[in-house]
Amino acid sequence: MLSEMANSSNRNMDPEADIQQVICKLVLALKRLEGYDPVLDLPLIEEVARSAVFVKLGESFLNRPNCSPETYSSISDGMAKQASRMRQAMKELAATRAERMRYQSATAQAAQVKEIVDKIIHQENEHDSA
Repeated sequence: MLSEMANSSNRNMDPEADIQQVICKLVLALKRLEGYDPVLDLPLIEEVARSAVFVKLGESFLNRPNCSPETYSSISDGMAKQASRMRQAMKELAATRAERMRYQSATAQAAQVKEIVDKIIHQENEHDSA
């Protein structure tokens, strides 16, 4: 599905490469914060990255002038579901990190994870529009 959307919305997009790039950036950012455990964190990081890229692809598809109302509705629904999955994975990531790093609350971890994800996704969006 991702590759079909990428092919139809922008010939230069490579969803798998984008996902891997976001994963790498998230891993580096979490390693800097300490407490990174690939066994626990990586599946959640992968979910966040996949969902973020899917939402970005959906946005580019919806911006096309020939997007029908039915397609718009379907893609928007899929994007909402992916955004929900991303939020859930971010919460789980923050909770597992808070358990390992007892000196920070789950709320503080959630804020850090959200800040990192927002920053990386914002950078990706700026890079794509350049």
